[in-house]
Amino acid sequence: MNDDRVDVWSASLALHRPALRRLEKIVSSDERGRAERFRSDLARADYIVTRGLLRTILAGYLRVHPDEIALGRDGKGKPEIAGRLRREKLRFNVAHSGGRVAYAVTRGREVGIDLERIAHDVPAEALAERFFSEEEAAGIRRLPSPDRRQAFFTIWTLKEAYLKATGEGLRGLDQIDLSRARRCSADSWRVEVPGSRTAWSLRTFVPDVGYVGAVAVGGPGCRVRFLPALSARVS
Repeated sequence: MNDDRVDVWSASLALHRPALRRLEKIVSSDERGRAERFRSDLARADYIVTRGLLRTILAGYLRVHPDEIALGRDGKGKPEIAGRLRREKLRFNVAHSGGRVAYAVTRGREVGIDLERIAHDVPAEALAERFFSEEEAAGIRRLPSPDRRQAFFTIWTLKEAYLKATGEGLRGLDQIDLSRARRCSADSWRVEVPGSRTAWSLRTFVPDVGYVGAVAVGGPGCRVRFLPALSARVS
């Protein structure tokens, strides 16, 4: 995998539940233990599918069996590959919402991904006023009413992907103001963050009707490739 590419995988968790028993065999004992603590059978199955797909996808890049991969967290709590395979410098991030999951994989760069189902019971405009910059919130208000919810979720996922890439969490929400980002295309932006040497490439995507996703990767010149997790051959 080249350093100038990030692969984005997405899938419906429901489509992979028939492969649950196989996926249970490749997750770690700690992951199986955590799954058992879920009260809902559906939540337990979705957790196993999410982790099993992650291991299957990463194994394809690392050319190892999925259960050989050790997963941990870095000093900021971001998920990472641990152990002997850490030297491969493969970076990844995971997001899930409303029965779907998305993964971002790259090499040698920080990366974050977010996925949201567009909920109609969320007070989008009020949340924009509370959490977004004055310019971002004003931009949403200027849109026709039917477009405001989509705009809110688009900005939210872009910010969340960036914050997951940096490991800052929501406390760093005001670090990135998309009203000041340079728009490179209809669905991509380049962001210069004050006080940071790293420029960030941001990209939105639509994995399915009613969803919006975003990926953030450190550094310029990044190519994004979208892949369905079905092609990971886990069924």
